[in-house]
Amino acid sequence: MKLSIKNKIFLLISTFVGAIVFILLSSIFLFQKSNVQQLSIENLEKEKDNKVKFFNKYIENKTILLESIIDNKYIINFAKDKKDKEFVQNLFITLFKTNKDIFQFRYIDINGNETIRVDNYQKPILVEDKYLQNKKGRYYFEDTLKKKSGEVYYSNIDLNVENSKIELPIVPTLRIAKTLIIDNKKMGIIILNINLKTFLEDLQKSSLHDVSLIYEDANIIVSKDSKYNWTSDLKLGKSVFDLYDFLPKDLTKTKLRKSEHFYLSALDISSKDKIYMLLVPKDFNKYNKIYEQSENRIILLIIVTLFGLPIGYLIAGYIEEKYKDKILLDKTTNDNILINSVINSTNDLIFYKDKDFKYIGCNHAFEKLVQKSLAEIIGKTDFELFNKEQAKLFRESDILMLKDNKVKIFNEWFTNTDGSKIYYQTQKIPFDYSLNKNIGILGLARDHTDLHLSQLKIKEQVYIDELTQVFNRKLYNKRVQESLDLFKRYDCNFCLAILDIDNFKNINDTYGHDVGDDVLVKIAKAIKDMVRSTDLLFRIGGEEFVLILPKNDLDNAFIIIEKIREYISTLELVKNEKITVSIGLTKVKKSDSVETLFKRADILMYKSKRSGKNKTSEA
Repeated sequence: MKLSIKNKIFLLISTFVGAIVFILLSSIFLFQKSNVQQLSIENLEKEKDNKVKFFNKYIENKTILLESIIDNKYIINFAKDKKDKEFVQNLFITLFKTNKDIFQFRYIDINGNETIRVDNYQKPILVEDKYLQNKKGRYYFEDTLKKKSGEVYYSNIDLNVENSKIELPIVPTLRIAKTLIIDNKKMGIIILNINLKTFLEDLQKSSLHDVSLIYEDANIIVSKDSKYNWTSDLKLGKSVFDLYDFLPKDLTKTKLRKSEHFYLSALDISSKDKIYMLLVPKDFNKYNKIYEQSENRIILLIIVTLFGLPIGYLIAGYIEEKYKDKILLDKTTNDNILINSVINSTNDLIFYKDKDFKYIGCNHAFEKLVQKSLAEIIGKTDFELFNKEQAKLFRESDILMLKDNKVKIFNEWFTNTDGSKIYYQTQKIPFDYSLNKNIGILGLARDHTDLHLSQLKIKEQVYIDELTQVFNRKLYNKRVQESLDLFKRYDCNFCLAILDIDNFKNINDTYGHDVGDDVLVKIAKAIKDMVRSTDLLFRIGGEEFVLILPKNDLDNAFIIIEKIREYISTLELVKNEKITVSIGLTKVKKSDSVETLFKRADILMYKSKRSGKNKTSEA
């Protein structure tokens, strides 16, 4: 049967339109798939970066604490000749107050014996000597000693073991240790046992993704399902492949470690076994289901469209819009959940400002700090919320961050209305708050007061002479070099004086070292009381002191030094004994090094000794 021209034209038009609609709907189908995959990949990238930074920052803070401890002079004295044991014990106990996630501090000697151990389960407890153990056979002791000088040892993340049994309730543990080396000799190790329970819980918090930690052999440390946790420690016979059947079997071996299904990242910690972080989208299966439903519906639409082209075309457009709306709605909902759960559940300050430095949002912790509600904060600047001096500091750091357009970290003291002070470490991050290249400031501030004060206290102890409480030779070496550099660069002149107590050996021999020590303490105090706050006093030897007098010429310095010498000679430091000092005073020269400057003052001091003592020689 021959078709009429009219039918042929209709058939031709129908075929042409059907082909166009088929191509159109196929493109929509591919777009849906690509859009779902892209959403998943973008979220994984962002979450991976945040979680890896969170992990690395935590490990870095604990490593800094360990290295601060191992450089402490009291710990070194104890390791050498068992001095200052009580002070070292008290130091360990004090450190628990600012590091409550550390449940054990230990010093283990070279033979594996626990010499000092403090436990911190309910409160810090010094373990009695009779309960101390020998750890020579434990892997972490042997592995730490094998490390090169200066290297830090990190254990696997495992469950704590006491008396050959896993401790109950379980304690997720990371051990960080370092060999104590004195005069090129290994004395033992300092080791911190860290309870990772809270840290791991925080690491796994995410409304968009399941976060797991695994080893290279696919054994699970922690995962979304607690019954799969600690597969190696508890000998469960399970692996990450039992939890996620879509993962490639060569997961940790292949170079392909990311897809729209997952993201695997090796963590930057040199533990015994390599540790990886695995992120899997929680909504992956939901997006897959949307994609599968799209395929069936689009095929049906193609068939229907061939019989009702106009209606089919409208339906295809309607479905496309609905799917776009659903994906965007899922993403927006998840983003809101993430933002609300993160910014308002943390004690850290979170705030954001526009390009004009006006606040456009903050969390509850920031509201509490400024004692105003969000509605009262929005639209205000720092100068309307804080005092002028504080606001000026904040504005300067904002400008610096925006100028460089990259993340900046600032350490700032903040004074509360009640006069108390908080030391904040603040990250300021550029972000587009309008999606139109309007770059504002996203700020995250954490209270580091306790950690900062603890670190300052530890550092201060390194530079203080234990007996006289003035600065020691270690700080002298540092300050005299700094003073010399300033003089040569900016012409900031200074004078240097060496003061040596006359006949000090006779005092020790006649009256004993206790009396000699008392003389040193009183002379140090007398000198400190007579000089300016900018002048620096050091004890560099048994009875030898050094004074650095900044911004002084030789004539003015001589007047000051002579007053000190005469005042000391009038003090009755030992009954029926006149105590005096001989002094060498010199002014810095352009040709000076640290050595030549000191040598010149030393020669002048000995000149005073030879010419009858209780004198000041200058040059």
